[in-house]
Amino acid sequence: MNSWSGVPAETDTARAGAGAGAGVPEALLLLTGSQTLHEEIARIAAAADRELIVCAGIGEAAAAAAATLLIDVDTALRTGVPAAARRGGRRIILLAGPGQAHVWELAAELGAHRVAVLPDAAAWLVDHLRPAPAASPAVVLGVAGACGGAGTSTTACWLAQEALHTGPVLLLDADPGSHGLDLCLDIADAPGLRWSGLRDVRGSIHPEQLFPALPTAAGISVLSGRDGPPDAQLLDAVLEAGRSTAGTVVMDLGRGGGSASGRCDAVLLVVPGTHRALLAAAQSAVRLSGAQVVVRGPLADGLDEQRAAEIVGLPLAGYLPRYPRLDRASDRVGVLAAGRRRSVRRRLQGVLAAGLAWTAGAP
Repeated sequence: MNSWSGVPAETDTARAGAGAGAGVPEALLLLTGSQTLHEEIARIAAAADRELIVCAGIGEAAAAAAATLLIDVDTALRTGVPAAARRGGRRIILLAGPGQAHVWELAAELGAHRVAVLPDAAAWLVDHLRPAPAASPAVVLGVAGACGGAGTSTTACWLAQEALHTGPVLLLDADPGSHGLDLCLDIADAPGLRWSGLRDVRGSIHPEQLFPALPTAAGISVLSGRDGPPDAQLLDAVLEAGRSTAGTVVMDLGRGGGSASGRCDAVLLVVPGTHRALLAAAQSAVRLSGAQVVVRGPLADGLDEQRAAEIVGLPLAGYLPRYPRLDRASDRVGVLAAGRRRSVRRRLQGVLAAGLAWTAGAP
């Protein structure tokens, strides 16, 4: 029997894994009637730099706020592990002794995430329980439009989809004139939280409560709404939650960028390649210090993307040609599916890399 291995994570609770308790107090719950095991787990908890709470019964364990419950085989056979004790993605680790029978069957029945056969697995358990180092905060990438019809929302959705290849993504609708990104993504009828459901929130928002409540589109967590963007206080609270959990936050800023652009690490200004749009973009550029330009085709006669960026007065992040067949395909298969075309993805990868490099301080 391998002391380091565990029950395959097949349920939704198990798939949440170690990250499921993010933001939940880092104490460990122990449920055992063995004083010897209690002392051994106390040593393991100390080595893992975790607080240990010894529970008198399964009811106390169910009510406690902690991300991990350790329970020994004898106690589990006697009490079981009710659903209330597994709430919120809590990890269950079944503690066994050498040669105990039917351990793996019991683990599967309980929905345990791992089995630790002690004392052999003590070193592994210390490493497994030790808190992970804090992750780097997510990058907030704003996407603004120089004018109406620039393709800002489509570009934001495509960039969010491309960023998904490197980690979790939160897509925020902060466009005052938006009809709702959920409409653009064809998830208007999907259950989940919208901006309107957060209007009365004051103070911070816990990421572990926010993200499971949001609708998703192809794996992207989306916060949108048709009643306008949030106020500054609410937006800041959501961005704080997003920075601590997502890998990238993409924010659709709408026309001109607005005040929300100041909360971004980098801003991409989407500009159609016409003389009129480029001149309008030059005025927006004054308010968007540090932004880069994404030029959308078709280009006016005598222009290329580099010259277009020079007219705007901002560095060029990339060029997205107009794909007439792709525009028609978007209506048929959806915005995200259209953005998976190889020709589009190559362009998007360059734009996203330019935006992320800008946040890292690249010139």
